[in-house]
Formats: sequence, C-alpha cells, structure tokens
Amino acid sequence: MKLIKNLSARRIALSFGLLYTGLISVALLVPTAGAPTFDIPFLDKYVHFLLHFILIFIWLTYVNFRENGQISTSQFWMVLTGCFLYGIIIEAFQHWFTISRTFDLLDIAANGVGEMGGLLLFGQIRKRIFRIVENE
Repeated sequence: MKLIKNLSARRIALSFGLLYTGLISVALLVPTAGAPTFDIPFLDKYVHFLLHFILIFIWLTYVNFRENGQISTSQFWMVLTGCFLYGIIIEAFQHWFTISRTFDLLDIAANGVGEMGGLLLFGQIRKRIFRIVENE
C-alpha cells in the first residue's frame, strides 16, 4: 500500500510540476500590452522571486518522492541548475519572441534568489512532507 501511495504522490507532484512550469512559461511570454500596471517599485522582481521559489519547491518535491525521500546533494544541484537555466531561457525567449518584454539580468537574479529560498525551505521541511504522505 505504501508503494501505491508513493507512486500516486510522485505522479501528482510530476503533473503539478509540469502544469506549473507550463503556466509560468505562458504567463511570462504573453504580451503585456494592455495589461494593468501597478505603481509598486520592483514588483516584477518580487513576482520572479515568488514564481521561482514555488517552481523549485515543486520540482524538489517531485524528485524527493521519486527517490523515496533519499534525495542527494547532486540531485538538489541538478534541480537548482535546471530551474535556473529555465529562467534564463524564458528571459531569452522574451527578448527574441515578444515585442513587449525584454531580457533583464535583474529578473534572472530574482529567479536565482527565489530558487535559493525555495531550496532552503524545502531542505527544512522535506522530511515532514515525505513522512506525512508515507503515513497516510
């Protein structure tokens, strides 16, 4: 029964990760012309931070379930590198394929800081997450 629950949790985490990544891609690549604007300094950096904080947390959760709670340091680095490269690719696509968006190094920095925050939070609570699913 534990195996079935773990496979189910793994499948849910993978589906959620793919869906969330797809939604971020669409949200960051659609034109912003006509979108409402807010007069909050650096709002877009906070958005990038939050999006990537959640992104890495979801993907680390998936890898944790896939590895039965035995995620290694190299797997942490692979997920971090993958999420960081994804952010760079999205920024490049904004530059190449959209008119109303531009490549911004500060967005990449905000992505990286958000990813580090998500990684740190995940490191603090991963055993609790895995234990809850395992005991259900």
